[in-house]
This record gives sequence, C-alpha cells and structure tokens, in this order.
Amino acid sequence: MKYFELILSCERKNLETLEFHLGDFSNNGWDISDALTRKDILDPALLWATTILDEKLFLQEKERVRVKIYFNTEEEAKEAQRALLQTGLCMFLSLKELEDTDYANAWKKYYHPFSVGEFLIVPAWEKVPVTEKKVLRMDPGMAFGSGTHESTMLCLKALQEITPRGFVYDVGCGSGILGLAALLSGAQRVEALDIDPLAIEAVLGNAKLNGCANRISASLGDLLKGQEQQADLIFGNLIAEVVVELVPQTLNCLKVGGYFITSGILKEKEDMVKEVLYANAFEILKIFHEKEWVGILSQRRNHV
Repeated sequence: MKYFELILSCERKNLETLEFHLGDFSNNGWDISDALTRKDILDPALLWATTILDEKLFLQEKERVRVKIYFNTEEEAKEAQRALLQTGLCMFLSLKELEDTDYANAWKKYYHPFSVGEFLIVPAWEKVPVTEKKVLRMDPGMAFGSGTHESTMLCLKALQEITPRGFVYDVGCGSGILGLAALLSGAQRVEALDIDPLAIEAVLGNAKLNGCANRISASLGDLLKGQEQQADLIFGNLIAEVVVELVPQTLNCLKVGGYFITSGILKEKEDMVKEVLYANAFEILKIFHEKEWVGILSQRRNHV
C-alpha cells in the first residue's frame, strides 16, 4: 500500500492555528519536526526537479518548523496542499509518494531518547540506558504525543510539581504519554480520551510497553462529555480555544482540590485561558513557558 507525504514549512507562531486546520484534511496524522534549518531546506531528499523553494525559507530559519502530513491518495494530498497554502500560514516544501514501510517508519530516525526533568522518554525500538530517571517507553505511531513538542514537555514539567494520586483523565491523549507519566508518578488509574482512533490504538500499545495496561483505559470521546467519575488530576494538552471549552466541563469531573494541567497555549492566548480558569474557581499555581508555548498548573478550590 502506498501513502503520500506532504511537507510544509510553518512559522512557530502560526503552528497552533495550522494544526487546528490539519484535522480537517488528514486522518493519518502529521508530524512536527523542530527547527527547520538551512541544512534541512537543502536536504537532497526535499529537492525535487519541479520544486522551487521560496527564498523566505532562508529568513529567520530558527523560527520555522517542518510539518509532515500523510494521506492515502495523491488527490487528497493536493487538495489539502491547496487549501492549507490559501490560509497563508505555511509554505510548500514537497509532496512525495511513500511505500507502506517508509510511511510507518521514516519518522523514527528523528526520535531518540531524551529527558524532561525526572522523566526519560525512550523510543520502543531503542535500548533503555542505565538511569535513575522514570523511564517512559513510547511508540507514538501516527498519534500526536512523542513528547518532543514543547506543549507536551510543559505538561510533563507541571506534573513534576505535584504528587498525583487516584484517578486521572488525559483529554486529547494522543499517544497517552501524559497519562502514563502520571501512573509512573503515583496515580492509580487513567482514562485516556481522544477523537482520533489512532490515538486509542497508540495508548493501549504504549500501556503494554510500560507494564500498566491494567491501569489505563482509552476510548473515543469529545473532551469530557459523558464522563462522570471524579478525578484527582485532569490533563488538557490541546489548543487555547479548546481548553476554554474544556474548563467548564472539568467542574463535573474534577474533585475540589484536584489539579488541572493544560498546555498547547500560545503566549498571546495565555490571558484568555487564565480568565476562564479564574471564572471557574481555579487557582493558578504555576505558569510555564517554552519558546512561544505556555503551560499552566492550576487547582480547583471551591464550587462556583
């Protein structure tokens, strides 16, 4: 079976908005590669006889990322290319056909062990080094959540500020990395929720890799709608607009005194999220920044 890989260049400040649009075009997922550099731009693999590179790619190269999006047909890829370029959020790099094995594994060469505080994230296909850190073995597949994105790192940093106990919701779970990290840190059980079937598959696979398949459940869900169990901790690594929608829903699912960790928020939208947290009886305990991204650790204090 063949797949098609569309590669775009996007300024960091536009990434959140672009990802919001990506969900309309690809059911096979996408991959964000950090720091598009001059070396990346001149990579022979990206230089096609018919490809003309925009000179703007060489300006402020450290402020750009490379976005790879996957499609089942060339027609779908070209339709997405036209629509996404029309948004003005990105520029075209290449479109190429991949064999099934290439599509499933090409991204792995960029994914290596890395640390986030007390956590060491190790790809499933690599050997676990000797370490005193909490090891998370991950194979995100085509689900979001390798751990390398700044928003995921901010959530992991926020998690290390508390001692999770009891029950956890991981909303928009992707690969399940945050819920699994909570289990390693003391939580007893996790309910992982996502609208993407690939995410559910990835969560269950990663739970087995980390020896906690009996303590995590994964299901399709629209944020916290229909959930009734009271949690001690809720993750929401989404985008600012969706976080604003999620916060009022947490009041039915988060214990008084429970924690809410959220990210996927650009700096210019930080105040918008803070306002809705204050309006829904949350105290902001700590705010984290990484490049243009914001993470927030908050605690539910009282009933509204």
